[in-house]
Amino acid sequence: MSDSPDENDDTVVGGTGSHPPTSEYPADVLSPTGHLPASGQLPAPPPPRRSRAQTLVVGGSIAAIVLVVAAVVLIVATNRGGGQAGQPTGAPRTSAVPPTTSASTTPATSSTPPPSHTERWHPVAGASSSGLTYSVPQDWANSSKPRSTGRGEQWGGVAEFGTYQCPQGRYTRGFVASGKAPTGDQTDLGALAGDYADALAKHWYGEPRIETGTPQQRQVDGHEAVLVTAKLSIDPENPDCDASSAEVLVLAVKLDRGVGVLAAVNDLEGGPSDPPCAPDGVIQQILSTVKVR
Repeated sequence: MSDSPDENDDTVVGGTGSHPPTSEYPADVLSPTGHLPASGQLPAPPPPRRSRAQTLVVGGSIAAIVLVVAAVVLIVATNRGGGQAGQPTGAPRTSAVPPTTSASTTPATSSTPPPSHTERWHPVAGASSSGLTYSVPQDWANSSKPRSTGRGEQWGGVAEFGTYQCPQGRYTRGFVASGKAPTGDQTDLGALAGDYADALAKHWYGEPRIETGTPQQRQVDGHEAVLVTAKLSIDPENPDCDASSAEVLVLAVKLDRGVGVLAAVNDLEGGPSDPPCAPDGVIQQILSTVKVR
């Protein structure tokens, strides 16, 4: 191609070298004679028309893109909402593992239960002659001195609590003792326990007013047992030393041979402020440690 075209050459610069047919131009572009206007005054040819097939293809592509974008948005939203069926988008995610908390604010827990308070108690010496064993709190002391039942018997297996001295002699706030019941008294456990409770109350507290409860059926290591509780009201001769209220509990256990009996005699009110009476419920806790030897 020459760098300096001939002046008579009617080639349009940048064109293809010829005009499209006049039929492709609108009627308002042509001259009254139906010819094209002079060169340079021609409008740009109209854009080519799209076919129906091309329109359908473009529309289908756009619809497919919209569906893909919608699917991606739905997946992302579902994952953020927990990814669980039926759970609304944006709901908090749940987990099988509880949230971790600081050890300084929440103490660790153990699957092993704490030891019972009675595990720190000590067994009472000399109780084996009754066929029973039992334990008492640390502030109860074993004693080798037998205790009278008020029925002519002396029992061992003694532990006592809260000893103090008065002009009348040595006192204790409470004690436990045990022994075997005489052979002839072993037929009715409830009556036996009631008789011991009455005799012990009168022997250790003079002439108290006694309210004896109904015998309660118990089981001790699979053996039949009965518990009788007597509540005492006392008119103390020496208020600074004597109790004004007390209790006597008697547990009778039917053994393979004979009946083992454990008695607890305990001040509830009155007497000196020091030492105090045993805490509420401690006698019941002692009874819960009883086992058959």
